[in-house]
Amino acid sequence: MAAKPEGFFTNTNLMIAGLICAIIGAGLAFVYINRRVADATGKPVKVAFAKKDISTNEPCLEASIRWADLPERFIDETDNKFVLESTFGRVRGKFPSRKIEADEPLLTTEFPTGGGDDRTKPPPFGMVTVTVDVDQKSHFGQLLNVGSIISLTGNYDFSADRKSDPHTLTILDKVYVVAINGLLAPTANDRRAVRSVGIFVGEANTRLLTKLKLSQLGDFDVEVLPATTIKADARDQIPPDTMTLLKDKLKLPPDFFK
Repeated sequence: MAAKPEGFFTNTNLMIAGLICAIIGAGLAFVYINRRVADATGKPVKVAFAKKDISTNEPCLEASIRWADLPERFIDETDNKFVLESTFGRVRGKFPSRKIEADEPLLTTEFPTGGGDDRTKPPPFGMVTVTVDVDQKSHFGQLLNVGSIISLTGNYDFSADRKSDPHTLTILDKVYVVAINGLLAPTANDRRAVRSVGIFVGEANTRLLTKLKLSQLGDFDVEVLPATTIKADARDQIPPDTMTLLKDKLKLPPDFFK
């Protein structure tokens, strides 16, 4: 007598079907639980936490923070004092009123409101902020500070071998210092070892600084000018004699500074 063919409802098939149903059921339960949790606590909201210590001398920037998700209801219950991803622009570049420790959440109440801090103002029209390395042996002592007016002098050689056409030139004159060692409000201790300064420079003049790097020997020397000195406009930052020499040595086109 011929063997009766097996139907679909074998033990093996029933086990597989049961396992599939269990997986689907677990998935639906997971979705349901997550929805109930979301209904109870609200959707996740990105909150700013300090990635490292942020001192009162440092502006709050993206590099100093990390983002973490907190339940929306928890945010509401704290009167929404947290700095959120959607509100970070309100504190960007501002200085905290106290030192914020690493891994602390950022609170809007710890940053000044109103007119803001003069140190975070943007450059004047037609200028950009540029950071240049300076010779730590420059003899400016404690005279150099944010707000100082300075001149920058560099050593250059325009020959192919960089040995036979040396020049010492004041490249930028009467420029405004906006930062020291990357700090907008350096302490006296920070100013004892100055490695770099941030300055306001005309946009066209930044192209000149870039072009000069190939000929520059060492870092800039800094001269702190008298407190009564008025900072130069972008078109007047390069001394006329320097401008004349550079146009010849670098073969600058007539419209280079436009």
